Amino acid sequence: MDSAVSTCLVLLSVIGALGILAWSAATWAVRAGRRWARPASTALFVLGTGTGLIGLLTKDTSGTTGLPPGLGWAGVAPCPAGALAITLLWRNPRDLTDAGHDHHTPERTAP
Repeated sequence: MDSAVSTCLVLLSVIGALGILAWSAATWAVRAGRRWARPASTALFVLGTGTGLIGLLTKDTSGTTGLPPGLGWAGVAPCPAGALAITLLWRNPRDLTDAGHDHHTPERTAP
């Protein structure tokens, strides 16, 4: 049983580390105005939510969930924040190709 717990902890740690790297890259892509940022961020959200739900709902051979309920819910807890971030990302009317450029502020010219 100890090896199963160790394997589970390693797997969850790797998934968490990959999630941090992926969301950091997505944040960079959005700020840099990459055209693929919205679809990639949406795909990351779907993968993360699916992974969280798998951890929450997958049953082992005894018929109970493989993870303790608290740990399963902890895996799903970031999903509402991710859903809000993706919704705001797609609702933002600003074109990602113009990231960092404020077209509403008039430029100053020398007198």
